[in-house]
Formats: sequence, C-alpha cells, structure tokens
Amino acid sequence: ALRGPDPVGHRKFEAALAEGGSFLCLSGSGQQIPAEAVNDDYCDCTDGSDEPGTGACAGQEAKEIPELLYFCKNERSRQRYIYPSRVNDGICDCCDGSDEWLDSEGTCQNACDEEGRGFREAERERLDTWQHGTAKQRRLLIELDNSAEVFRAEAAGLQEALPGLEAKREER
Repeated sequence: ALRGPDPVGHRKFEAALAEGGSFLCLSGSGQQIPAEAVNDDYCDCTDGSDEPGTGACAGQEAKEIPELLYFCKNERSRQRYIYPSRVNDGICDCCDGSDEWLDSEGTCQNACDEEGRGFREAERERLDTWQHGTAKQRRLLIELDNSAEVFRAEAAGLQEALPGLEAKREER
C-alpha cells in the first residue's frame, strides 16, 4: 500500500509507477528506480519523491518538486500534513495513527472521533452564530424597509403641502 501522499499526490504516484515494475521519480529528471524501492525507508530518488510514507528523505531540499509532506487522512476529524521526519518516530502525530505504520504494538489508537468532535462542536457554534446574525440582519432590513416607507409617506405629504405653504409665504 502506498502511504503518505494526499489523494492528488496518490494519482501522481500511480502514474509514476510505470509498467514493468519501475517508479519514475517525480522531479522530471527521468530517474527510474524499482517500484519496490518506494517507501522502503531509503532515499533512492535524488528529489526524495520515492519516500512519501517514511522519513528517509526528511530534510532533503527538493528544488524540482514541492516538499513532500505526509498526508493524514484523519477520518471524522481534520485532514492534515506532517513533515516526513515525523513518520515512524514513535509519536502519534496523525489522530488516526497512520503516521506510525511500523508500530506493531498499536501504540497509536485512533482518536479522530474524539478530536473531530471538538472541531464539529466549534463549527456548529460558528454556524449558529452566523444563522443568528443573518436572522438579525433580516429583521433589521425589514425594520429599515418599514422606516423607509414611513419616511416616503411623510415626504410625499410634505411635497403635497409645499405649494400651499409657498403661497402663504408669498401673501405675507
């Protein structure tokens, strides 16, 4: 299984895995390595693109391609990216534990539901605040519209009375 790239990057990797069991490094240099060398914890490609799921190429400057980050899917929480140096380092950086895929003891339990609950609650509060604000805005717009009607009616009455008032002024 290919670990590390996000869904878009995953398609790039699948395209780079050429028929015949080789991997074409993503920098465009034309460098090819055996497909089984991808994610083998050894940096074979000069651009580091063969190690999206390990820290083997961590810290390597990849000028030809953007820095490769490890993608945490984190279902039921927020997706995120971490530096490759944090993969298999014994610390659970992804709430789903996917960054510690070599951990045979299962130290990283999936905590995405709990973590995501907090994000979902905050999002619900933000949505409630927005709905409250838009409801208030609608009420204020209706009030403004009603006030405008009153002012228009008053202005029309004054316009009607104006010729009579001007005539009285002329008489003085």
